[in-house]
Amino acid sequence: MTANCQKHFRGFLKKPQRIITLFRLCEKKIIPRVSAIVTGFLIIISLLIGCESVPKTHLGTELSVSSEQLNILETCKRNLGIASPDTLRATMNLLAESEAGKSEAGIEYAYIAAKLMNLVYPVAMGGRSVPEPPRGSIYPGIFKAVESGKYPEIEQKDISFLSVLASSVVILFSSNKTVEILSFDNIKQAVRMNEKSVLPVYLRGLMHERNGRYEDALSDYTSALDLDPSCYPAETGIARIYIQTGRNEAAVEIMNMLTTQYPFSTAMLVTAAETRFLIKDYSGALAYSAEVLRYEPQNPEIQVLRARIFLNQKNFQQAGRLIDVLERMNHHVPDFYFIKSEVEKAGEDYLSALNTLEKGRSVYPDNKELKEAYGAVLMLAGRRDEAREILAGGNGTRETGLEGLIVLIEDAIETADWKAAAEYAQRLAEESGSLKAGIAVWKAWYYQEDYQKALSAAAKLFKDYPEQSDAAIVYVRTLIELNRLLQAERVLNERLPKETDPEKKSLLFYLMSLVSDSEEERLQALRSALFEDLQNIEALVGISRLYIEMGDVRKAYRYLKQAAALSPGDKEIMTEMAGLEELLD
Repeated sequence: MTANCQKHFRGFLKKPQRIITLFRLCEKKIIPRVSAIVTGFLIIISLLIGCESVPKTHLGTELSVSSEQLNILETCKRNLGIASPDTLRATMNLLAESEAGKSEAGIEYAYIAAKLMNLVYPVAMGGRSVPEPPRGSIYPGIFKAVESGKYPEIEQKDISFLSVLASSVVILFSSNKTVEILSFDNIKQAVRMNEKSVLPVYLRGLMHERNGRYEDALSDYTSALDLDPSCYPAETGIARIYIQTGRNEAAVEIMNMLTTQYPFSTAMLVTAAETRFLIKDYSGALAYSAEVLRYEPQNPEIQVLRARIFLNQKNFQQAGRLIDVLERMNHHVPDFYFIKSEVEKAGEDYLSALNTLEKGRSVYPDNKELKEAYGAVLMLAGRRDEAREILAGGNGTRETGLEGLIVLIEDAIETADWKAAAEYAQRLAEESGSLKAGIAVWKAWYYQEDYQKALSAAAKLFKDYPEQSDAAIVYVRTLIELNRLLQAERVLNERLPKETDPEKKSLLFYLMSLVSDSEEERLQALRSALFEDLQNIEALVGISRLYIEMGDVRKAYRYLKQAAALSPGDKEIMTEMAGLEELLD
């Protein structure tokens, strides 16, 4: 702004009535000549460039406030625009301690700050309550819509930077695609309107994360923290991305820091438990969840998480008990239906699982996880055509998520429909860059023996997830098929000492038996594999075949019999069993 312009506006500040008069003239003479869209744009621009030095609420500008109070309100308005935990807290404190907080604008600003803090930064909110808004404010309606997961409808005359910002928060409460698209437009608009605002940058990062664009999300989360380090949800977002991209230690370090910073926050303890769950540190997740239950014995969120932990540990009985607890608490969130169906599925009660998921889908019709879980159970129940219709439908796989695509790939592999497997693999590669998705893509090529494409997929996984044994395992399997045994052995020698999970270590030892030179080394590797996991079918079959080579048919039969008991429907094992029985007879 030029010096003359600044002088001109300082003159207006001394006589606030001039601003109102000018605005009224604009309403009468200018606004009718432009479209509604341009009107909104002009109002937004006026907010951004600071021409509206006297805070204007939707209740009108107050003329009785002193210049000192005007400065306080202007500071609060700037703080609201930044919308970080520290600036929102500063706004609440400043208004609570000054006469400006008693003005209509002050009351509205205090309400907006508290609501944003409560909805976006609940950990930093502490035990503070949200004050009553002034009569006639549009913001209670906006926040009510936001909390119900609906995109707020705002009249053209009410559009401002703060209303755009408040509306964007709806993505925290909705996974509806239409709401997400509208919110994303709002978020991008808010970023353009105020480059110093933390909240829209954080929300944009969250949108990128949801859609698997991890590098973009990481950039936004980092930018939000550069703008204001108090934006702790950006820290937790970075931790989640580190987990998704295999940087588990860095994720744990972030959560350890945050739980130290907020030691009495159950919300932060819940997030720490969820982080441990995501990296499959179930004992750590249970320890954090127990700490939450110490403060909040009836916390339903942590009960759901504990149920998920027990589900992943295949402790279906304990998971079922927690589902009963949640049933009594009437806490029927999407995860409730998903976990209950998984417990029923584990007992091969597919009809009950389908009924549970149907109930969940009736309550949450837009929930992709429930829809795809329903398709997966249909597949298990042998209703393949129905499952494919649910997961792919008339629109193909355009709207099918990660889990649904994985189920479709498994189905295509089982039915040897390699064309479909390739199509699903290509779609899945576009959908997500996660380890689980990458392994499914690898399977699509590996099981149709297109080892060059399988190697390309496996090499990328191994590069992206160097600390994950699952990535090393698929890479080594492919190298072995291509007879690149020395390279496979180097990977195994590097990975084996680092692995602590018994099942994965068992698989690594089994693969080592395939690249070893001597019978003695192969036998030692297979024994180590079975020491780690007695139910490793590949190791049982492998050691059986090795004993046949060594001429010990009885030992070979004993190990193969164990493999047959674990996989009774495996035709190859049954054929080998029959051959060994003939030799023994």
